[in-house]
Amino acid sequence: MKSKALQVSFDIYMRKIGVWLMWYLVFYVFLYAGAYFVPLIINIEWGLREIEWTFVEGIRNSANVFFLISGILSMGGFLKYYISNGITRKDYYGGVVVSAVALSISLSVLVALISVVDALFFSELSTLSIVYFIQLPLELLLFYFLGWFIVAGFYKFNTWIGIIFIILAFGVVMVHGGLWGEEIQLPLFNTVIFEQQNTPVALLITIIITVILAWLVRIMTKHVRVKV
Repeated sequence: MKSKALQVSFDIYMRKIGVWLMWYLVFYVFLYAGAYFVPLIINIEWGLREIEWTFVEGIRNSANVFFLISGILSMGGFLKYYISNGITRKDYYGGVVVSAVALSISLSVLVALISVVDALFFSELSTLSIVYFIQLPLELLLFYFLGWFIVAGFYKFNTWIGIIFIILAFGVVMVHGGLWGEEIQLPLFNTVIFEQQNTPVALLITIIITVILAWLVRIMTKHVRVKV
């Protein structure tokens, strides 16, 4: 990979989305600690002890949304900024991919470290396994590319095509959830549940879907016209 792509990835990781990620994590840690201590201070019965809510279980959904939004923001202004500064579309794409991987791994490592403290002082870690910490960065990366995929559809084509991309992304989220044992709520249909979770298959399909999304984004951004 060319040095310019690495420069893009470093800029996104250290100066842009990486900074937002740290603020998000700090905010969530304070929110989590508050949900634990406030009920004890004001003497109410409800609290994290009663619902047995761990740090990792709580952060998962919000982190997915954060990475989805980060993927959405990786197009548009970012593309215009880097192209106007002499970065090629190929280097822009490579830089975003590398930064997305680095961000997902970084948050997963930080979550794992914080979860150890959480297990020692707040809740139990026994319900989580090493598989969860393998799933987490893959899931974050998937949502990042989903956001990028959606906005690339709007950017490359038009609003109506972009809506189709949203529908496709929604389908990917449902399939991903089903693979990992979640109940799938479909309009006009009953709840769909996969008969049995197969972790190796779920991991493999998650990787395949993520790679396909990254490839599709590359196709759409390869010769995309930069909007002023």
